Amino acid sequence: MGSQESSHTQQPKNIPENSKWCPKCEIVRLKTQYYKASKRPDGLQHSCKSCNNKTRVKNGVLKNARKK
Repeated sequence: MGSQESSHTQQPKNIPENSKWCPKCEIVRLKTQYYKASKRPDGLQHSCKSCNNKTRVKNGVLKNARKK
């Protein structure tokens, strides 16, 4: 079986303790740039606030979200 390549790059190593890597935008951001998620082991959502808001706007959840 051949290996499948994902569309995202691999998570970088040596990320500072107060930061987290966002797999959608592929940027290391401060943990304050993530919404809280109590059910996740690290207590933060998978994607950063910016990516999460873009997804929610695209899905029609946020009507008054800031556009960048």
